[in-house]
Amino acid sequence: MNEPFGMQRGRGGALTLLTHDPPAAFTRPGGFYGESMPQQHVTPANLARVWRYRSALGPLVLAGTSLGLLIALWLTASAGSAIADILGLPEAGLVVRFGLPAVRVVSDIAAVATVGFLLVAAVLAAPQATGYLDIAGYRSVRVAAGCAWLWAVSAFLMVPLTVAEVLGRPVADVLALGPLTAALPLLPTSTAWLLTGVLATLIAAGCRATLTWGWAGVLLAAAVVGLLPVAATGHSAVGGSHDLATDSLMIHIVAAAVWVGGLIAVLSLAARPSPNQLGTVLPRFSMIAAWCWGLMALSGLANLAVRIPLTLPNLLSDYGVIAMAKTASLLLLGVLGYLHRRTALAPAVQGDRRALLRLGAGEVLLMLATIGLAVGLGRTPPRPQWRPVNPRAPVRSWDTSWPGHPPVWAVSSSTGARTSSSSPSSR
Repeated sequence: MNEPFGMQRGRGGALTLLTHDPPAAFTRPGGFYGESMPQQHVTPANLARVWRYRSALGPLVLAGTSLGLLIALWLTASAGSAIADILGLPEAGLVVRFGLPAVRVVSDIAAVATVGFLLVAAVLAAPQATGYLDIAGYRSVRVAAGCAWLWAVSAFLMVPLTVAEVLGRPVADVLALGPLTAALPLLPTSTAWLLTGVLATLIAAGCRATLTWGWAGVLLAAAVVGLLPVAATGHSAVGGSHDLATDSLMIHIVAAAVWVGGLIAVLSLAARPSPNQLGTVLPRFSMIAAWCWGLMALSGLANLAVRIPLTLPNLLSDYGVIAMAKTASLLLLGVLGYLHRRTALAPAVQGDRRALLRLGAGEVLLMLATIGLAVGLGRTPPRPQWRPVNPRAPVRSWDTSWPGHPPVWAVSSSTGARTSSSSPSSR
């Protein structure tokens, strides 16, 4: 039979498995989600290969995560204490220096996986006519729950790590409830991570409870919103051209989450022995992925141009080299995506998913490695830009003294002198 398997609530509230034809609105050519393709069962000759790919998908994501961690930690070690030196802050210790980027990589990967599996349930896989999730959507929501729990734990761990980094204290010193709660209202980035952790927890709980397509869409929207608080308080939010930098970064992050997480979720579906829903999922995701690639390219270029002038000395600096490596990986991913569309899409729908899974595995490894590059880029200071100083411009300084001694925001006089008596330079 060619019908996808689904679930329906019968008498007494019990869930039963049944087969049905997808609603015509989801599969008609030229419909809202794009043209679907005929799907066939995998042939017995390919069944063993599919089981092998399915068993290798978990280790593949683990290997990609490890690669991203290694890249982020290597770039962090190369940067050393450059950020703390530039800001005039004391070193918070090795646990903070290396623990923060490591946890950030895990958080980012868990976040994109959550978005990707919810994308399958809410957008890519057709629901039943009753409004309940199809079996493919049901499985995706349950996997998204596990990813969201990991996202929540990582986000909560980022709270003390970011507080310790800003205050220049070992992380053990900020774990006490009193100092942590005293510092949080003063640190937007730490507060953003706390909000992200709360949202991820709610998403995880919601994924365990939902059975309907409508609520899967609500959870997907919540997951996308959960990506934004940290982006809104990052380096782009405090630099020049604030609006362009922040907006481009948010677009970049959302597009990356949909594309990277969506590919992981689609490969997870394709690696199952039954090809149910592939004829619907693959064309839809192919269209979405193409748009995401274009949005990432444009927003990434705009954000880079805001951060540093695109001159040869800047591009040859440490920051510029990492940014160019990210750009090169995006171009390579575009080539792999084109090959996917041209050579692997139609055979996969017909039952031969070897090319899809092989190319997809290479894409996932490169994507997760690029996440490590992005985290390492955030730990690398850009090349200093020398500009004329306006002697009449006020200088704002922030006292990063330990909670219990209230921080002092100070605006200088017209001479530009600091007025904070306990600024880092005066200690």
